[in-house]
Amino acid sequence: MSGRASCRRLKRADIVIIGTPLWFGVRSSVAQMVIERLDGTYEEADSETGQFTLL
Repeated sequence: MSGRASCRRLKRADIVIIGTPLWFGVRSSVAQMVIERLDGTYEEADSETGQFTLL
């Protein structure tokens, strides 16, 4: 599955759960990278409600 297709599926989801192991209370670097990449989608706020989609 391409990155764009994955992003579309994430945007359609009602909830996304990212499971990751913790090491001394810190999430994995892969989970951190996913969260940081999703930050870029915050610019896509709903013009009617003003709420941000998380994906």
